[in-house]
Order: sequence, then C-alpha cells, then structure tokens
Amino acid sequence: MTDSMNRSSTLPAWLETEGERLEAFSRFKTWLEAGAPPETVRPYLIAWLKAHGTRREARFVLAAWLEARGEPAAIQPFIAPWLQAHERDLEASFIFQAWLDAGGKSKLIRKSLYNWLALFETQPNTYFLFTSWLAAAGNFSSIKQPASRWLSANPRHHGTLNIINHLARQEDLAEETVRDILSWCREAHDAEAALASLTFLERHLLREEVAPEVAATARAWVEVVVAQEVFLPKLSALLALLFAILGDSPGLRVASEDLFLRWLRHPSALAPQPAHVTPGVRRVYFSAQRLALLSYLEPLLAAGRLSVTADRQPLVRLFAWVKTWTPEVREQVGPFLERMRRLGG
Repeated sequence: MTDSMNRSSTLPAWLETEGERLEAFSRFKTWLEAGAPPETVRPYLIAWLKAHGTRREARFVLAAWLEARGEPAAIQPFIAPWLQAHERDLEASFIFQAWLDAGGKSKLIRKSLYNWLALFETQPNTYFLFTSWLAAAGNFSSIKQPASRWLSANPRHHGTLNIINHLARQEDLAEETVRDILSWCREAHDAEAALASLTFLERHLLREEVAPEVAATARAWVEVVVAQEVFLPKLSALLALLFAILGDSPGLRVASEDLFLRWLRHPSALAPQPAHVTPGVRRVYFSAQRLALLSYLEPLLAAGRLSVTADRQPLVRLFAWVKTWTPEVREQVGPFLERMRRLGG
C-alpha cells in the first residue's frame, strides 16, 4: 500500500516533464496496469492522445485505459480515428475487444470492425472478438458470415461450440455452413453437446442436399446413447426432439425408424416422465411436442415392427407424456390418438 501511495504521489512529476512525449505511452500503460486510478492520469493521457492518438503506440494507452475501467466516453473521440488508421492491422483486435468489453458503443467501431474481419476473420483468436461483440451488441446476424468462415477454418477450436450454437439458430445458413456444423457434431466428444447443436439446426436438418449427412450424424449419436444401460433425462429429451424434427421428413423418418424404436424401448426413455424432470430438460421436452414425433408409430405398427401388446410399456410411457401436451398440440394430434385407441394403444 505504501509503495502504491509513493508511486501515486510521484506520478504528476514525470507526467509534467515527459507526459506528451511519444515514449510516454509505456509509462501510461505501466501505471494503469499497476492499478493507478484512471482519473489520476486523465488530463495527461488526453493530452498525449491529442498529440499521438493515431500512432500505432496509442493502442497500448487506449487499451490500458479501458482495461483499468476508465470511462469509455473520455477516450471515445480517439477510438474511431485510431481504428480507421489501423483497421488493416491484426493488433486492432485488442482495441475492438477492449472497447466492447468496457461497454463502449458498438456502432462507433462497426465499420472498422467489418473491414478488419474481411482480412482476419479466420484467425483463431477472432473467436474472442465475436464473443465480445455478442455481449455488447447482441446481434449475431451482423457477424454471421465471418463467423461461418471462422467455423470452417477452426473446427477444433475450444470456442467452436459457442459459435455453432449461435449459427445453428440463424434463419439462413449456407449449405457449406450446415455441413460444417454436422461434421463437428459427428466428431464431437460429448453426446449432449452434439445432440443439442444438432437440434438447434431444426429446419436446416430437413434440407434435401444435406440429408445423407443428417442421417449419418443422427445415427452416430443415437446409437451411442441407446447403447448405454442408463442415460440421463437430458439425453432422452434431446432424442425426443431430434425425432420430432426428423419426423417431418419422410426420407429421414424412414432412415431413422430403427433408431426411434431403440430409443422408445429403452428403459431410460421418458423416464422419469417429463413432468418430473428439471426445468431445463422440461423445456427440451416441450419443444418436442409435435405430431411429427408420433408419425413414426403408424408405419411401424403397420409393418409389424411395433406391437401394441409386446411394446405396451414404452407406448404407455409415451402416451402418458402426450396427455400432458398443450391443448393446442393435443388438438392437432387428436385424430392420430383416436386411431391409436382403435388399435388398442
């Protein structure tokens, strides 16, 4: 504490004699990183920036001010000019990120950011800039294209899952991006992460051009899960949602009928009942309340692969859940349920 106070008391001396020299950037950086209150050096720092604000060295001063929790508005006049001068430099990422993390206005840096991304979007560390942008601006669609290309170049980056989960929710995705996500899902090391990302793709799974990859990815993970003696309710819910999505495609439904049967017959499927699981798992089950999930049953019954007597227990579990579906969904499935009752289901 004494050392800190002594250094603070000597601060004005060097600032007044050297504060506007270019080389002072390192002293501003050192003092701010050491914990000196930003307001202590503010007038000197502003004077330095007025003299050297577009120099390459200014990035150390700007970043140190922001990381020391200095008020962003104090240096806002210098941010855009510096970025315009250095938006083609890889190191500009530090200013983008520091500005966004400090709560600076995203609109101020948007144009320079896009120009920078056009050059460096596939760099591994660009991931951190994406996350800072999302936290500050909350608008993923504006960086969707750069993020798609980043994913293609960095499929094994530790942040890939986060980018995938944002990308998969986008309305429009390039075919290549869908394939990249499916490839990641197939090679993932965690069933829950792979299945969650797969189901985030929703309608993108039904695109004919990627049907073979979708079928292969679904098969790979369903087989992993149902091969376990017991699996967690979250996995059961994710499989229910996956089948509810695949059931909307006649081709994918046929290709996954055997997987649906293995899930339905597994003792862990729908056990415990969705009404008795955690809120997070219940939300996944809620998303699976679709007629498409039940569309598997009639063809399997007609082909004799599913029996209302031999498979009574799993069917009872399934229809106990269906009875809890929302009134709107139950109205849609009403004719189907009536046919099942006539079959003795």
